[in-house]
Amino acid sequence: MGNLVLEQVTKLYGNHAACSNISLEIGEGEFFTLLGPSGCGKTTILRMIAGFIKPDSGSIQLGGRNITQLEPEKRNVGMVFQNYALFPFMTVQENVEYGLKVQKKSQGEIKEKSRRYLAMVGLEGFAKRAVSDLSGGEQQRVALARSLAIEPAVLLLDEPLSNLDARLRDSMRTELKKLQKDLGITTVFVTHDQTEALSMSDKVAVFKEGNCRQCSTPEDIYNAPADSFVAAFVGDTNLFPVHFDENCCLLSNGVRLSSIQDESTRYISIRPQSITLSNNNETAEYSLAGTIKEKHFHGAATGWTVDVQGLDFFVSETNLRSKKSNLSPGSKVFLSFSHDDLHPLKK
Repeated sequence: MGNLVLEQVTKLYGNHAACSNISLEIGEGEFFTLLGPSGCGKTTILRMIAGFIKPDSGSIQLGGRNITQLEPEKRNVGMVFQNYALFPFMTVQENVEYGLKVQKKSQGEIKEKSRRYLAMVGLEGFAKRAVSDLSGGEQQRVALARSLAIEPAVLLLDEPLSNLDARLRDSMRTELKKLQKDLGITTVFVTHDQTEALSMSDKVAVFKEGNCRQCSTPEDIYNAPADSFVAAFVGDTNLFPVHFDENCCLLSNGVRLSSIQDESTRYISIRPQSITLSNNNETAEYSLAGTIKEKHFHGAATGWTVDVQGLDFFVSETNLRSKKSNLSPGSKVFLSFSHDDLHPLKK
């Protein structure tokens, strides 16, 4: 059983809480991502699950068994480190076999599982190669095969793709997710990369300064952020503070957002792709006159910075072959969006 439960887990270093009262429930076979900036506590949590660090309070349960104080080798957990942590003096095969030997498997089973998992990660024929002769992507695959070979109940991945170049990282995301789905193994993945988190995960927990700010599906995290930090950290957004005057919600430049009624609202988030640019005043719920300040061509999309009465709005448009924009810095435009595009946030 690979269901994993953390209950009120806290880890202190002196007076600093690396993580504080963390409660998470990770279902069997789920791809669960811990997302957040450096130093937010996500790797600390991963290492507590692995057993390399013991929590100061709280409990960790795997398959209904309390593993909080167990040594790492007794947890049935596999871990792939950011730097892969391969043994440089061993061959590829010897690296993959290492954990199986620690488990005291028979020679026959060790050889069979080593062959099977090397094939699974696409490294047939690499068994006798020296680790030092491999590329970064190949070393990452060896580290993954070594962790999978012990057939753990939970696979822990500590930013395993961060050392790869962009193109290889993209392909490895796809391969890793497919492999995880095929094996049905419970996986906890640590990253600060929003794209990885959103594209690979069944659930995402967003962290800041040792606290979990939101835990939900990628769709909910992106479309319904719990607070201003999540909104700003996950994907691009326009995040504006608001205030109320005579029961009317106002941006700092005086623009009225009359459809926002909840006076506990402190911020408004509007995703750049939710805003439409046009030369004419559209018959939209909100249509704001502005001037283009900057154009950013990104290939598949173009980003615009538009000044609206002293406030910068960021707009993103998909580049279609049939649509040729005549807009440029200095152009007068109208920004259009609806109430449904506004995400009110209380903090």
